[in-house]
Amino acid sequence: MICYGDEAHITNIAVDPMLQGHGIAQRLLHDQLLVAKEMGGRAVSLEVRVTNWRAQRVYARFGFHPVGIRRNYYAELHEDALIMWTDDIRDAAYRRRLDAIVASLPDGIRPA
Repeated sequence: MICYGDEAHITNIAVDPMLQGHGIAQRLLHDQLLVAKEMGGRAVSLEVRVTNWRAQRVYARFGFHPVGIRRNYYAELHEDALIMWTDDIRDAAYRRRLDAIVASLPDGIRPA
């Protein structure tokens, strides 16, 4: 993650394909958002492959919404990236959203 001023940009979240679907990506994203907030971030952006619907659903759960396309961003795959953005991670309503997501994670993934 990169944080500059009140904007943060998540550069990468990856989970081994054999471990996907267990809430690990949600925990990683949750933790990154907390770090972004600690670093002074208010808004957060990221890119995701346009064909990665599974990741897009996870990001949408965290309040990210599409704001644009980066053409041929993943050049080796000849694939575009969807730019997603979430606003005001410092807002109390957003904190409640994060708390609800974390509460839904399985034991062992949920923060202690």
